[in-house]
Order: sequence, then C-alpha cells, then structure tokens
Amino acid sequence: MPVARIPTSSSGTGIYQQITRLTNARDAIAAAIAAKGVSVPSGTKLDGLAAYVGNISSGGQPRNLLDNSWFAAPIYQVDVGETHGGTQTYAVDRWKLVSGQANYEVNTGLALNGTISQVLETTPGTTSAFVGMASGTATITRSGNTVTIQSSGGVIKWAALYEGTYTADNMPEYQYKGYAAEELECKRYFGVVDDWESAQGAIDWENKLALFIPWPVQMRIDPTGTVVNGSIIVDGTYVGINNSPSAVISYNNHVNVRFDYTVDGDHKSRPVVVTLGNTPFYFSADL
Repeated sequence: MPVARIPTSSSGTGIYQQITRLTNARDAIAAAIAAKGVSVPSGTKLDGLAAYVGNISSGGQPRNLLDNSWFAAPIYQVDVGETHGGTQTYAVDRWKLVSGQANYEVNTGLALNGTISQVLETTPGTTSAFVGMASGTATITRSGNTVTIQSSGGVIKWAALYEGTYTADNMPEYQYKGYAAEELECKRYFGVVDDWESAQGAIDWENKLALFIPWPVQMRIDPTGTVVNGSIIVDGTYVGINNSPSAVISYNNHVNVRFDYTVDGDHKSRPVVVTLGNTPFYFSADL
C-alpha cells in the first residue's frame, strides 16, 4: 500500500510549517489582547480569540461604571448609615443602604449584612459585574440602571461594572481611580455643610439672603437643600434663621443657596456670615 507523504519545501509551505505559523500567530494575537488588559485563558484556539477582541476598550482597560467602588477607602461625607437629608439612608456616598446594616472597617472594606445599591445616570447595554471580598461572600447584579450588592456578613473590598462580556477567567484587573477622582464623582451628587460650621453669604438688593458654598465640581443637577438653622452675622448684628432655601443652584466652582427670608433692617448689598447650629445643611442631587 502506498504511503501518503506530507509535503514540505524549503520555502516553508509544508503543513508542519503552516501549523507552526498558525501557533505563533495565535500566541502573538493572544499576547496583544492581553496587553490591552483582557485576559485570554491558556489553550484558547485561534478561532476563539475573536470573542476576546470584542472586550478590548479604546483605552486598553475597560472603564468601571461604578462610583465610589473602592470600599477599602470609600468616600462618605456623612457617617455610614445616615441619610442625605431625606429618608433614604446610605452606606457610603452613592451607595444606598436598602436593607440591613453596613459598617466601614478602616483600610479593609465595607462590612455588609444586607443590601446596598447604586443607581446609574443611564442604563448601559451588556455589562459584567464583579465584587472583590476582604472576607466572606457577596453577590452583585444589575437590573436596568441599578446595581445591587447583597451579603450576609461579608466584607466588600471593591466592586466593578464593565461594559461587555467578561467571566471570572478574563475579567479586567480592578483599578482604583484614586481618592480625589472618587471624591469629585461623589460630590456631583451630594454635599454637606457640617453643624457649627460657617458659610459666606450676602444680602441682595431685595434685602434677602444668599449663601455661597465653595464646591469643586458642578453637580449633576441643581440640588435640593434642607433647612438652614443657625445665625447670621450682618453689620455686627446676630440674626436667627431657620428657613428652607427657595433655590439651590450649582455652578462649576460653588453652590448658591437662596432664600425668600428677608433680613430685618436695611442691609442691602452687605456681606454676611451664616453659622449653623447643631443641624447640618445637606444639598442633594442623588438619583
């Protein structure tokens, strides 16, 4: 019986040479994909690499859609479990405490025995959600524009929501945005002037009060403000105030708080200092 021979040639057109070239091409493509921040499981065949190419973002690392997601050092402008001026309590900024209890463990994470959620400004397309734990377990899910984390006593270190399809085998490495970046994101949604603190203001041409709160970023929308309770110093005189603002307007470097409250006497165009009492002033553009 004749024996089939595998063709070879010095020009490298033989089947072994072709297999070697394809193997090298597979390794090179996998390495290029990995260099863009997308992990490729070992053993993935050449025709399977296309699925991972789709996970490459223009910047290499997919953008985490969640705010304040590094729970080892989160932003919390009020204490864990307090409200932002309404009835909804928050675990930390941007994360509502839907049920149960949460406690921040310094430099470790958020201990959660219950449920927290974050509402996004828009509803993304296909996404993949992940949660990293310091201890215990937790689940993370997305429905529409709401991301929910549930745990029974676990300590959450980080959370991430990426556009695209990822698995535990090829999920991007979590990257902390940095405290300053996270703080700016949070301050687009919520702010507070603590009790006993002071704010600069002025009496306008109608003898009405306006406050100017320096703020590092323009908020998502003009926020809603709570009652201002404290005292005003104008022309050396103390005047009490316990009024809700008529408007709170956000600009790119400050928040303007306006009142229909009329100051007794003629103090038009005068600078004032408002000192709060034992109640903070909250202004919220939370979702």
